[in-house]
Amino acid sequence: MKTIVIQSIGTAKPGITKILADAFEINHQLLTQMIYNAPSLFLHKVDEETAAKVKNMLTELGLEILVQKAEDAIPTPTEKLDLALYIQNPLKIQKIAKQLSDFIGINEKEAFELLIQDPSVVLGGVSQNTAFALDKRIDAEVMASNPRKATYTILVKDLTPSFINEFGLLCQNAGYTLDQNKIMGLTHKEAQQLWTKVQDPQKIKLVNEDFIRYRIILNAFDANNEVSVQFLNEQIGMPTELIGRLNDYLPLEIVESLSKCKVESYLELTTAATLDCESHVNSVDRYQLQIQNITQKEQVEKTLDLFFKTVDIKDTKWQTPEKLDSVLNRLLSEQLEALGCDVEPIYS
Repeated sequence: MKTIVIQSIGTAKPGITKILADAFEINHQLLTQMIYNAPSLFLHKVDEETAAKVKNMLTELGLEILVQKAEDAIPTPTEKLDLALYIQNPLKIQKIAKQLSDFIGINEKEAFELLIQDPSVVLGGVSQNTAFALDKRIDAEVMASNPRKATYTILVKDLTPSFINEFGLLCQNAGYTLDQNKIMGLTHKEAQQLWTKVQDPQKIKLVNEDFIRYRIILNAFDANNEVSVQFLNEQIGMPTELIGRLNDYLPLEIVESLSKCKVESYLELTTAATLDCESHVNSVDRYQLQIQNITQKEQVEKTLDLFFKTVDIKDTKWQTPEKLDSVLNRLLSEQLEALGCDVEPIYS
């Protein structure tokens, strides 16, 4: 006798769950959970012929399947993870929205709305195998976190003095200090307790710190050190002729964005290359953009019209009237820089 195990969603689309639920008389919601929490037991103690037929059917639908002896140990449930995406190239956001919609079974507009959040949390309560499958199918970096083991930051979004005072007092009574309109390092339980006292995403924002990004800053190095020069040249892509003059521009950002889980190992590499580097947290606050050197006014206004209701450029510089999340700001910045503009973030 054989057991059939769903190993991963593989290349399958969510629509297969209805086909399988009807064919095998399984609850649709339960089957969806089995697929996104794979490895999962699908059928137990079936004959070899049936097992072979079912495996072929499931494999043709795109699922990754394991057929094992019925007496072998059944896979145990894995820890449930939340998944977020980081889009390295924001110009690919429409393509990524299509890939995401195919993976989780929502329309592209809904997928786009998920992607423009910061951080872009796209799935919750899924397995590591699902994270691996998503990573193979999407042009973005997949970040995974066990939400119950993670730490959290709460950001104040409503900056009116009345709410800041109200929330500050609430935090103080709970034993926390509101520092620069945020509280960091909260456990899952602590974060949930504070969140439930407000429960308004327009007033506060709850951020899983595993999804916060970091930049790497170079503070000092020896331009005569061959190992340092090789690292900057090969890993950072810095031209050799520029490295000799680099000390005039320090400190300098050499990596724009790294996930939390990669920061420590990256700093170990820079230390081995005798580079004096440190990591800084990238803000998860919304921010404005200062746009300068506007030489193609008509084209710049056309680009900005896609993001803002009122665009009236009277000079060679302009400041965006509203704050946007990081993904949209990076998308806008890429488009404006292609038009020859200089773009800088404004945090306030």
